[in-house]
Amino acid sequence: MPVDFHAYHTQFRYLDHSFDNVRRVKEYNRFQVMQYDQRFIPERLLYLGADIAAAHFLAYRGGAVKFIGQDSWISRKNKNVSQLPTLKRPGYYLEGIDASGMELMFEGEHGPIR
Repeated sequence: MPVDFHAYHTQFRYLDHSFDNVRRVKEYNRFQVMQYDQRFIPERLLYLGADIAAAHFLAYRGGAVKFIGQDSWISRKNKNVSQLPTLKRPGYYLEGIDASGMELMFEGEHGPIR
């Protein structure tokens, strides 16, 4: 048997394969995916502006937003996310945000404050 093969397989005896550790690894992987998904993207802010960028961020992650002068809330649940503007437009200001039931985190890198 080659030495590399033997050395590779003997390393596995030091791994913890308990149910508790497997659960912890899955939770950590989920945390990393959520952290990556909620990262700050400067281009989104540049092309959409602060209010529309926040609306996109929240609506596509399960929240709801309402702009000044509109009667309906925009959310994935209402199936009207396609109504969100895809470029910066004057006059679009957020009036309300419903982030209930969302998993939001304040993690990772964020852009410069101006």
